Amino acid sequence: MKNHYGFSLTELLVTIAIMGIITAIAFPSIAKLQEENREERFKAYEKVMKNGAKVYVDQYEADMWNGASCVALSKKKLIEENLIKEYKHSNEIADGKVKVMNQNGVYTYEVYIEVAKGNNTIYQTNKSNSLASFGNGCQQIGII
Repeated sequence: MKNHYGFSLTELLVTIAIMGIITAIAFPSIAKLQEENREERFKAYEKVMKNGAKVYVDQYEADMWNGASCVALSKKKLIEENLIKEYKHSNEIADGKVKVMNQNGVYTYEVYIEVAKGNNTIYQTNKSNSLASFGNGCQQIGII
């Protein structure tokens, strides 16, 4: 009688087939988790920008309104004031604005960001708006 070492071809093929089935089932779930993680990363940066704008308003409240009831703060201005840091993740580039509305001393904040990878926009806060038009009608701060 011979001693057999290793696996037979049939055993290897069955194992590979089972691994393929498991991969086919798991892959869509993993892709969905990655997309949700990316969305959460963008939403977290929106919160960072909103909090930076709140600090900016606290610091410059007396000088920033000039009779306006709405101010649009650029991401660039918040970075210049060291209130937020640049968004950095692989080769994604984010730009955005925070619209601050003053209604009788009560401030509301609305954030809009666009994230691009290469020439493709991969995330927008509001798809019916654009960065260029967001904050129109407001006093623009830090926007060229």
